[in-house]
Amino acid sequence: MSKIYFLFLLITLVTCSPATQTNQPLGDTSNNQSGSEDNTEKAGDPKEKPSSNPTQPENPLDNTPKDTNTDTNSHSTPSPATKHFRSDFTEFKQTLAIKKSVTIDDLFYAYYLSPLGNVISGIKNDEAADNYVAQLIFPGSTQQKSGDRVGPGAYGTHLESDFGGELYHYGIYRIRFQGPTCSQNNEGVIGGLFTYLNDGKDHNQNGITDNSELDIEIACNEPYALYLSIWTDYTDDNTFVKNTRKIYLDTGKFDQTKTGNESKYGLGLKGTLPFQFPGIDLRKKFHTIELIWKPNSVEFNWLVDDQVYQLWKFTNTQMIPQLKSYFMMNIWHSGSLWSNDQIAEYPDSDAILSIDFFDYTPDLQSH
Repeated sequence: MSKIYFLFLLITLVTCSPATQTNQPLGDTSNNQSGSEDNTEKAGDPKEKPSSNPTQPENPLDNTPKDTNTDTNSHSTPSPATKHFRSDFTEFKQTLAIKKSVTIDDLFYAYYLSPLGNVISGIKNDEAADNYVAQLIFPGSTQQKSGDRVGPGAYGTHLESDFGGELYHYGIYRIRFQGPTCSQNNEGVIGGLFTYLNDGKDHNQNGITDNSELDIEIACNEPYALYLSIWTDYTDDNTFVKNTRKIYLDTGKFDQTKTGNESKYGLGLKGTLPFQFPGIDLRKKFHTIELIWKPNSVEFNWLVDDQVYQLWKFTNTQMIPQLKSYFMMNIWHSGSLWSNDQIAEYPDSDAILSIDFFDYTPDLQSH
């Protein structure tokens, strides 16, 4: 290699860092509640639950997960005895009718609940790791109003792990995604990637229905932000236990549930991560997020070019879900903007959440 070429590579590596860092590259190494408190509760906390309708769609399919090759780019290497599950969505499949589920692959099936919705896998995309993606489509319309077709359970478009197969539990989850898209910044389109189980029982006998749920949510009108939530209990919007951190990736700042307010909506704790991604737009490129679920911690990481940026490590063991869960992805319309609680317009054109891959490595030692 010539000295000139070596010098060029060195300059490129220094000047093309994906994130502007102000401290350690790992990111948020603090415990659950870091940052300063703001006594004023503000908008910015998810109001609608991203979970599916308790009444499942017709014909849930019996799909058994299969072993696949491990992700060579992962920074957490599973042991040889660990099973590994992955969906690359390379085979062409699509939903054919409203409320009719269709097998997408060995891990997932799909359905939609609004007329003209759709889920299509095997779509060619040169920016995908394997050149193919799955698209979850929420139908746009110029005839619908803000309050029409609101919520995931009644009107969303869904990609879900099979109800007849294995439930997911502790381990490492990675999803590479793009979107959700919207044509205007006042539209209330939400994309969700999450674990979920609510069987209507109070397993821990605290008087509230257990809700095992770890959420990663994106609002299309805030393409620079992530909503991360950890739920342990949910009966209704007045009776629940959860913690949420909203992260502004472009500035590194975050808002979070204050200690003692886990049964209320609103984010009053403020903080700043030691990195930022100026100009980021989750609608324009694919991005990889990692969820590490353990009995005593939940960790969310942002993965960029083999670098790990820790978004949140939550260690309050009293508020970490312990029940095995399904894994779900969806896109839906919210009647209000999460950023300010103002009215959210119905999307004029189809809103799309694209998934490059889903990857899960169980933590067998913690089971």
